[in-house]
Amino acid sequence: MFVRVKSTPNSPRKTVQLVEGVRVDGKVRQRIVRYIGVAADEAELARLQRVGAFLKAQLEYERQPGLFPPEQVAEELITAGLNAAEAPDCKPLGVDLGDLREEQRVVTGMHEAYGQVFRELGLDRLLPVRQRASRQALFHTVMARIANPQSKRGTVRELGGDFGVSLPLEKVYRMMDRLDDRVIGKLRDTVAAATGALLPEPLDVLFFDCTTLYFESVAEDGGEDPLRQFGYSKDGKPQRTRVVLALMVTREGLPVGYEVFPGALYEGKTFLPVMEEMRNRHAGLEAVCVADAGMCAEENLAELESGGHRYIVGARLRSLPKALGERIAGAGRFRGAAGMEAGARVGVFRHRGRRIVVAHSPKRAAKDRRDRQKQIKRLLNKLGKKGAPGSLGDRPGQDRRRGALGRIARCDHQCARPVRGRTVCALPRSVAGGARLSDQQA
Repeated sequence: MFVRVKSTPNSPRKTVQLVEGVRVDGKVRQRIVRYIGVAADEAELARLQRVGAFLKAQLEYERQPGLFPPEQVAEELITAGLNAAEAPDCKPLGVDLGDLREEQRVVTGMHEAYGQVFRELGLDRLLPVRQRASRQALFHTVMARIANPQSKRGTVRELGGDFGVSLPLEKVYRMMDRLDDRVIGKLRDTVAAATGALLPEPLDVLFFDCTTLYFESVAEDGGEDPLRQFGYSKDGKPQRTRVVLALMVTREGLPVGYEVFPGALYEGKTFLPVMEEMRNRHAGLEAVCVADAGMCAEENLAELESGGHRYIVGARLRSLPKALGERIAGAGRFRGAAGMEAGARVGVFRHRGRRIVVAHSPKRAAKDRRDRQKQIKRLLNKLGKKGAPGSLGDRPGQDRRRGALGRIARCDHQCARPVRGRTVCALPRSVAGGARLSDQQA
């Protein structure tokens, strides 16, 4: 967008317009945005150009707000034009934009905004004053990790390329070696105190969860306290060593504590140690801890109850005792609850001194039904096309054969695969163990 002065043939008058370039059918055309006016002499022309500069700055500000008001931008443009007119001998530098190349990029704002939070939390005082280089390395590493989490080598590369900070990789490793148990404990206390200061009331509910962090290494740690081990990886990297990270957050999502465990440890074994650590770190803590079904083990629940901890853990109906499952399925004590979706029902039961809350969601039930149908259809497509010898139908109940394979097509099977020319399926217990198949068929 620019101010254009258009002359009229055989006339001293000049038209001032505000135009912009637009692309029409692959070609750039000039479109008139505003007619500014017609100037009869040079004085009127200067005034109309000044009005055009203000209109241009205002329209550009409406499309993309800038750091400075449009009036200031227009004044700067007009002043620059006057200075150029007063010095006609000054020629622009002959610079070819194609020859320009980027040497360095500096991103401002990350260190200023998050750095202020870093200092207000007291994280700049974790290391002693004499370790000034490690303090700076910790600060720059945290800022780069907030901007783009990656490896330490990648962090150093990003600091130099995007932030203009030269930080040798050796200083990062030296800083990491100085983060011992004392510093980590001080960090936990600092974060917990900052979280508590943001909450208007004492902690009453804590949410617990586990994840795995893998390393680009296939070697396990040695020594008396190994952490990096092989185990189940939630990242889909079973060939890499890993550690288990357990995290505790408030209902607002603010972290209050974490623990790191060996990679081979089952995540259900981390629940009780984290609860004990939280109680030791926060004296008088009586919060209810909420966890997923992975922590619902009888051993865990018994130890939590013996330690006086209050908890809410998820559970799966299929993992409950058979008698309890039948009582829940046949109970008529389900009723609606306030704040739930239409058609949802909730039932409360007692089992071994514990209260079990069972909820039914029509939306979740419909989603599970669709997922099962997709899995069945995908499995049938893998087994073969419709009508081919030894194949199943497009959906359960369409198989024309009799016997075990016909029953498989009409049940909610879990898996099926060809073995030596035959289809082998894992049948549910209600079919395989319920005397609905003969011994030969089962």
